[in-house]
Amino acid sequence: MVLELKIQYKSLEYTLQQGLEQTWQCMDACGATDGHLIIFNRDPAILWDNKIFRREAQYHDHPIVVWGM
Repeated sequence: MVLELKIQYKSLEYTLQQGLEQTWQCMDACGATDGHLIIFNRDPAILWDNKIFRREAQYHDHPIVVWGM
């Protein structure tokens, strides 16, 4: 299992693209089939409830679960 942690600096979509690629690279390097990308949004103007999400993504035909916090 691979866990990739990212801090959101630009847009969520930008961080998501960068994070999915990095997660997949780690999965490929170690032969993992489970990947999780965790994105931390540190913007104090956004309510905590609006930061929390879970979605499933595909990158190079590999499923990666994306968590927002």
